[in-house]
Amino acid sequence: MAQTMMPSKKNWAVVRRLVGYDRLEWPALPALERIHDLAGDYINFLHPVRKLVSKTCSGPRVTRRYDVTPFHRLLDSGALSIKTTNQLNKRSKDIDRID
Repeated sequence: MAQTMMPSKKNWAVVRRLVGYDRLEWPALPALERIHDLAGDYINFLHPVRKLVSKTCSGPRVTRRYDVTPFHRLLDSGALSIKTTNQLNKRSKDIDRID
């Protein structure tokens, strides 16, 4: 019987990609938790997801358009309250000082 990985078990996949899959001891846990927090912010607020939105062909040239960050996709959905939207916008501005 094939077992599929539950989403809660995939939470550390980003951290493992960053630090590797070697065995780590307990003293490394606080550093890994900090990396998890920072990587989560990076993935959710700054890193665009390669989700194909549209593809147009103009002769031999193919133009592909990709989706935005998960944060912007959530804002565009309109599913958030105004208070939550303002909190997330403030957090995004705190993370991305260039914007």
